[in-house]
Amino acid sequence: TLLRDVGSDLLLCRLTNLGRGFLPCGLGKTSSSNIFSQFPRYDIFGSGGDLQLGVETSYLLSYERSSVSLVGTSIVVEAETDRAGTAELLGAFFSYPEWRTFAFARYRHGDHNARWTTRYYSSVQDRNAGFKHRRPHTVHDLTYMYTLEAYNLTVTGTVANLFDVEPPFIRSQNNYDYANLSPLGRTFEIGVKWHME
Repeated sequence: TLLRDVGSDLLLCRLTNLGRGFLPCGLGKTSSSNIFSQFPRYDIFGSGGDLQLGVETSYLLSYERSSVSLVGTSIVVEAETDRAGTAELLGAFFSYPEWRTFAFARYRHGDHNARWTTRYYSSVQDRNAGFKHRRPHTVHDLTYMYTLEAYNLTVTGTVANLFDVEPPFIRSQNNYDYANLSPLGRTFEIGVKWHME
């Protein structure tokens, strides 16, 4: 039977273990606090445009992980632990920052729409490096959208990772926190959407 704990790593562990019978899996229980706030729209220039601000943040209070034993034995290979704020990306494949924040500012005027987005991940203690901290990581994106209603056409341009910030080093197969962060630097994206009537 495949069971899924809150963090889904039990499911991943058991799927990886199918037909092998050697990979130990444990149970996890999380406790977190989430805040979402979206402020009213403001016509800051008095010209019919509006500015809207919003923020969503979560704080991982705990991720209690049960002890893990070798399959079919009572040999404990990992004691019960709290994974909140820690990472182990070489063998256990997890990273749980305590703080994650997503904030945005959007300005719309007629057919023009501009959006600034900020994503923040707090530091984690790397269990593969004597619990040294992986530094916090912040990324900013900028998106502009233009709508041509007469043609049912929307054109979107995005500069992701605007300031070309590299993900901080952490011990993993790829030398970065692949569970949360992207290895890509500044990227440019263009999209076109056409609605057929």
